[in-house]
Amino acid sequence: MKCQCPVCKNVDHNELDLHSDGYAKDIIECSTCGTIWLDDQGLANIIKASTEYETQVAAH
Repeated sequence: MKCQCPVCKNVDHNELDLHSDGYAKDIIECSTCGTIWLDDQGLANIIKASTEYETQVAAH
């Protein structure tokens, strides 16, 4: 199964290589909505949600 964005569910993303900076986990940026999340063994921890997502959450 491909890794999906936890916000828009798109599978197009960019992996940010920060391993040389001491990060062991994979940090991923959605190329569609811009959400940045940490992929921790299949669990998605959102670091920065897209602006559209933040607006939807604030409206509820």
